[in-house]
Amino acid sequence: MVWAFRNQLVSQANLETLYLAIALAAFTVSLAAPLMPRAPFGAYFGPLPSPLAVIFVAGLGLLAVRRLQAVGWTPPGWTSPRRLACLAALGAAFALPTVALDIALPFPIGINAPLPEALAFYPAVGFVAETVFHLLPFALLSLLIRGQVGTAIVIGALIEPAFQVAAGAGPGQQGALMAAILFGFGLVQMTALHRHGFAAAFALRIGYYLVWHIGWGAARLPLLFAP
Repeated sequence: MVWAFRNQLVSQANLETLYLAIALAAFTVSLAAPLMPRAPFGAYFGPLPSPLAVIFVAGLGLLAVRRLQAVGWTPPGWTSPRRLACLAALGAAFALPTVALDIALPFPIGINAPLPEALAFYPAVGFVAETVFHLLPFALLSLLIRGQVGTAIVIGALIEPAFQVAAGAGPGQQGALMAAILFGFGLVQMTALHRHGFAAAFALRIGYYLVWHIGWGAARLPLLFAP
């Protein structure tokens, strides 16, 4: 029993260390925000300095990791690098319907940060977004609806599309289709968070961002808005 308790503490510490490692990378990028004037940190953090915003989110996220670990809503150890790579590829595949929607009903011209800033900006804001939209709500729901993890996954998946609609994701059909895509993707992310931990959900988001915000973000300008 003593060894089992010790192993549980080690696994929890490892998960917290992994989360903090991702947070540290995001914080490092946030320190460089003044050197990336074309990266829209202000659109995500408002008047709050980017490093303070990342520290605040990471602090709450660490508490959420501990809570979810304590109630068994996240796994007791790390997931494998191979699984993370597969999840990133799945996230990239989920971006394809969004690209198709952009081709059919184009979003505004300036929705993506330009290269090369995008390569650092999107992983950093992806950490914040994954913490705010999924990790923190999941932990809060574990307090409010204990034992109803399936319901919590569905509710958690609704938060990001609801935010996008409230923020003006697009008019009419475009906004509705975008919300549907994000809800489906959110269900996959919440399930990955529950089964494999934060790194798995983050890998999905990074895969999505690599296609939608970085790859297609650069390609869409000459393809959709060429004079």
